[in-house]
Amino acid sequence: MIQAARTRGIRQVMITPNACAAGHMMTVPRQMSACPQTVVYFQFDGLREETYLTIRGEPLLDTKILALDRLADAGMSAVLVAAIERGVNTDEVGAIVEFGLQHPAVRGVVFQPVTHVGRHIPFDPMTRVTIPDIIHGIVDQSDSRFVLEDFVPVPCCFPTCQVNSYIFVDGDTITPLPRLLDIDQYLDYSQPERASPSGRRPR
Repeated sequence: MIQAARTRGIRQVMITPNACAAGHMMTVPRQMSACPQTVVYFQFDGLREETYLTIRGEPLLDTKILALDRLADAGMSAVLVAAIERGVNTDEVGAIVEFGLQHPAVRGVVFQPVTHVGRHIPFDPMTRVTIPDIIHGIVDQSDSRFVLEDFVPVPCCFPTCQVNSYIFVDGDTITPLPRLLDIDQYLDYSQPERASPSGRRPR
């Protein structure tokens, strides 16, 4: 499937494999590494075993670390994806970011507040985690490496639907790009381009 996407001009493919399988099978990262620009969307909820026992129902930390190490050995990249639940791992967001900065396979971190729907246990909606909660957590737990102004909402229907930050990493030094660029000049980058007089969009 990855090769089929590449032959159709798709420059980067992101896949979500079973991290347990990737941790136990040596061939999985090797097979994927044959396809350059393939990024693994990697479930990673924290650095404490009890976090996985609570959210996933089984101890997965060692398997997750092993899978990431094997991806690094294969020269592949991963984006960590953490489901955040209040009282479970809200105090780990800073540690997850720091882990991502240090691990050679990780090129990004995504935080997703747990959605209380479907089979989720009963909950108090007033205690749900929001995107601003996560941003404040990163700032408070980062030992002054980040400030609130480093995070920018993307043009969505709601300001806190998605908030991003990109950072330049030079050894142990990190510089969030909003400190280097006027982000407001780039927020309309994803807006539809105006059609040319011929009716075609410019390339």
